[in-house]
Amino acid sequence: MPDLGLLKLFLRELFRARSLSRSLQPLSDISVEAQIDAMGHGGSAEGRTAAGYLFHSAQICSTIQGCETIVDLGCGTGVQLIQVAQINPQTQFIGVDRSPAMLDAAVCYAEANSIENVSFLADDLTDLRSIRSASVDGVISTMSLHHLPGTSELSSCFSEISRILRPAGAIYIEDFGRLKCEGSVDYFVSRDALGKRDSFSQLYEASMRAAFLAEELRTYAGSMLPTRTRVFSTFPIPFLVVLKTPGADLTASQKRALAEHLDTLGAPQRRDYQELALAFRLGGLAAETPVHE
Repeated sequence: MPDLGLLKLFLRELFRARSLSRSLQPLSDISVEAQIDAMGHGGSAEGRTAAGYLFHSAQICSTIQGCETIVDLGCGTGVQLIQVAQINPQTQFIGVDRSPAMLDAAVCYAEANSIENVSFLADDLTDLRSIRSASVDGVISTMSLHHLPGTSELSSCFSEISRILRPAGAIYIEDFGRLKCEGSVDYFVSRDALGKRDSFSQLYEASMRAAFLAEELRTYAGSMLPTRTRVFSTFPIPFLVVLKTPGADLTASQKRALAEHLDTLGAPQRRDYQELALAFRLGGLAAETPVHE
């Protein structure tokens, strides 16, 4: 049976004029400690973002094929980074975040998972002074851009990405695209929370309200990132946006590792994975993962 709430959301987002303005205040009201706790619960094997992590890990693995050194900008607690590093043990990863508390949590998470191909660096996404120009093979970033204060900082971040990348370097960047209506934000938060909102729900909602417009991400990517970078979004509304360079086929070991990760997901997370893959596929981004449908 069709989800009537989702159908109403599509109609609102497709046919109403934009009304929501960007707001960073709800996000700044959440302490770093609360954000760390929320991300820890959301990113666990049975967490509400587990499907998203797996989908983007598969896409990242394809995008960074052949890369030796990858920088993860805004790595946070390292959940996405560690999953990708586990699947790509031959690659060296550098997690970058400006928050010491986030980096401490990421170090602990890496140690708990016995990850040896990841190091961490405290730096500003808009001014990566500790990373030399043309010194890395790829840059990834997931759910971090919405923490930037404004489009000036977004432009600076993209400029720094272009600076530190070697020629023909790989890029995979993912974040929310800002929605038009209050009802749309409420729908996603309520659907995710299954009727009981918690600290993760608060972070989820605040992040959506802090998101840049999909058009802004597209515009700044077009002017600041390498010309090979393409922009994709979920269909029919740009709830999620991906900026990426072309990828390559996954290796047999990557396929096995991704399949093993999928096997750890419960039925709700597997359904979320399939829905996310379909929304991006309809938006032009083919699923790079060979895991079970």
